Amino acid sequence: MKYDCDLEKAAEEAMGGACRQATPNPNGHNVQAYTTPNMVQIPKKDQLQDAVQKWYQPVIQHGLKDPENKFTDPHLQSFANLAHHKTTKVGCHYAKCSKPDRVVIGCMYNNPIQSNEVIYPKGTPCTKDDDCTVYNPSTCNTNTQLCRTNAKTPNNSTATTSSTATTATATATTSSPQGGGMCSNAEMTDEVRKKILDMHNWRRSQLALGRIKNGRNPYNCPTAANMYKMKYDCELEKSALDYAKQCSHKPTTRQGQGENVHSGRPKNDKVKEAKQAVQSWWNQIFQNGLNQKMTFLQNLRDKPNAPTAFTQMAWALSTKIGCAVVDCKGKTFTVCRYKEEGNVVPKQIYEVGEPCSACRTSCVGEGLCATP
Repeated sequence: MKYDCDLEKAAEEAMGGACRQATPNPNGHNVQAYTTPNMVQIPKKDQLQDAVQKWYQPVIQHGLKDPENKFTDPHLQSFANLAHHKTTKVGCHYAKCSKPDRVVIGCMYNNPIQSNEVIYPKGTPCTKDDDCTVYNPSTCNTNTQLCRTNAKTPNNSTATTSSTATTATATATTSSPQGGGMCSNAEMTDEVRKKILDMHNWRRSQLALGRIKNGRNPYNCPTAANMYKMKYDCELEKSALDYAKQCSHKPTTRQGQGENVHSGRPKNDKVKEAKQAVQSWWNQIFQNGLNQKMTFLQNLRDKPNAPTAFTQMAWALSTKIGCAVVDCKGKTFTVCRYKEEGNVVPKQIYEVGEPCSACRTSCVGEGLCATP
């Protein structure tokens, strides 16, 4: 690979000029965040080395099991960005911020890998120029046994604009003024989907970083070690839509899905209606707090005005969400379905600890683990 200043600029812009969570980008993207004093204070070179090691770590932990070395396991996203054989350029940005003290490192790669694409073909390292066939022209560096090229496009390949910063999330799509879009349901638009998903992920991030008040107590909810970034799911949306169309709060069979429901006056604006619903669910925590161990106990579930809509939104292992906003006679129903299902006694709402310290995947910044 060669270093690329345009990719460096893209990595910087993805942080929004600060130590913020990176946003989707049409280049492969790896992010590592440090929030604890012992990691924030070590030398920059050690932080950079640790970040790259963490991006490589998933292949050691999970292995590359596909017989053709195809990218089929989302756990390997950060490794696949590093190891993709068609990637020829990298650019990175380092940001150190205060209040709170944190460091975020992000790297962008050209030619992002796609699902089911070969990470690298099996074989032996190059020993002569003729061994390098992915780009034309190419030469073999016999010292490193790596191929070199100035070509921009691989042979027999077309450019791609899909983002690998996240996994099939609605944040990587554009708004659609008409129904449909990323899912087939005409009653929903990508603009509404994006608003709901972004509001969930931003709130989960704030919770993971310890910035959410715990009820009327003088302290905040503890930081989360395993809070995952959510992705949008069209099957869950279909399930939510089928229920929302009933315009009723009557019980329903959800088959392993979590659920939040909100009804309100119609505003003739589904984005505003979705926003109001998400805010009402999350705001439960400010009125009725939780135990600091973040365990979903029976007495929590059964107490008056239990913040169960909040706990479902905050359920660390709920990584998929799909929602529907339906106008009924005189009111609007907003329904979100989640998977895995939250609010299960006596499981953890989330694991208390240093942000990202218990991720089964990589850390994408702002206290969130990469979507599995």
